Amino acid sequence: MKWLILLINYLVKNIKKANIYKEYEFMYNDNSTIRHGIIDLMLENDEKIIIIDYKLKHTKDDNYLKQLYGYKKYI
Repeated sequence: MKWLILLINYLVKNIKKANIYKEYEFMYNDNSTIRHGIIDLMLENDEKIIIIDYKLKHTKDDNYLKQLYGYKKYI
């Protein structure tokens, strides 16, 4: 849970400088396949982009990990 405290501290310090996107819909081409998704919450500033996905269950499921990888690939 230390990572959660670090994330909250970072967000509190930098939220005013961030562009905030809620329910951010995107599409991209991945080897001739159109991929589509919706990012629950995305914070963007000059240093980095943070994606927050509201998931309470099945966070180690292969499909969920593929979903997160798709977010990363799009960004």
